[in-house]
Amino acid sequence: MTEFFKNRQWQVTNDGLETVAELVNSYIPHSKLLNLRTGGSESLYEWPLHMAEKTWLDYGAFEEAYRIALQQHIQITEVNLDRLEKSIDKGRAIAQRVRQKSAG
Repeated sequence: MTEFFKNRQWQVTNDGLETVAELVNSYIPHSKLLNLRTGGSESLYEWPLHMAEKTWLDYGAFEEAYRIALQQHIQITEVNLDRLEKSIDKGRAIAQRVRQKSAG
């Protein structure tokens, strides 16, 4: 397995994006990085929203690794940049609510 990037919680490999922490095992294959979550008024990328719901997640570390995984594995023309930014922004808001709820 080739490692392209690593931070304290995530690594980008030739297979995709995965956690490095031993307590939590999470893996996103590169073929699923652009999965969509539909519902409401717009479709957003699934992973920034899904991962934001995790109490153990450092959202900043995930966002950094997710963006690098997209750069490494997906042609830029396949990424809807507006959708990406909306997905990341909504994920940040979800992660903040999750942190507040778990601290309260």
